Amino acid sequence: MSKATKKMEAQLAKLKGAEWDSDESDHEEPVPVSKNAKKKANKAAAAAAAAALEAPEDDVAPVQFDSQVDFVELTKKTKANLAKAKGASEPAAESSVIFIGRIPHGFYEKQMKGFFGQFGGIKRLRVSRNKKSGASKHYAFIEFEDPEVAAVVATTMDGYRLFDRVLACSVVPVDKLHDRMFIGANRKFRPMPHKKIAIREHNAPKSYEQQEAANARLIAKEEKKRAKLAALGITYEFDGYAGCAPSKSTHVKF
Repeated sequence: MSKATKKMEAQLAKLKGAEWDSDESDHEEPVPVSKNAKKKANKAAAAAAAAALEAPEDDVAPVQFDSQVDFVELTKKTKANLAKAKGASEPAAESSVIFIGRIPHGFYEKQMKGFFGQFGGIKRLRVSRNKKSGASKHYAFIEFEDPEVAAVVATTMDGYRLFDRVLACSVVPVDKLHDRMFIGANRKFRPMPHKKIAIREHNAPKSYEQQEAANARLIAKEEKKRAKLAALGITYEFDGYAGCAPSKSTHVKF
């Protein structure tokens, strides 16, 4: 008997143990299932899945993330877009300030306060004016006590014809308001009397140094005039300002 035959017989002897014997109980026939039972089982599975989806978030177990996992960091643009979207979702504050343009001549602070005061309480009112002349620039800002009143006034008075002008009225957004918008509001504008100030400064008593500077300017102008006359061949002798100017010896310092 060859070695190969002996090896094969040894392997067959191992397979003849009790654990390799077939048992009839291992080959049970499947129990037949009806179609109605299958439908009921499918409906029950679908109902269980729907209940799991509709369950509140508190009942759902939180997902545990591995602390060693590296997440991609958001870019600056993405963060800015998220912040903008979050700000847009919040309700914007309503403004109670309106802008009025194309104001006609004669419709100023007193008249505007009496007219627009019919709509509601006015906090501040300012008509924009020229700083030198005090003339109106034909636009103004009014702040009401209630934002709803401001919206009604802007809607009602926009396109309203007053005298020979058609008013332009709109609500000023909150982000367009600034601190200097109502400087000088709720008081009558008084223009700077530049003419009176100039007359007062001109007629005020002058010091010795100021008088000396004024005399020097007059003498310089007179010398230019003498040079022009000489260039034209005109000989004309006169004392002029130089003869009238006081000498320095007459000035006494205390």
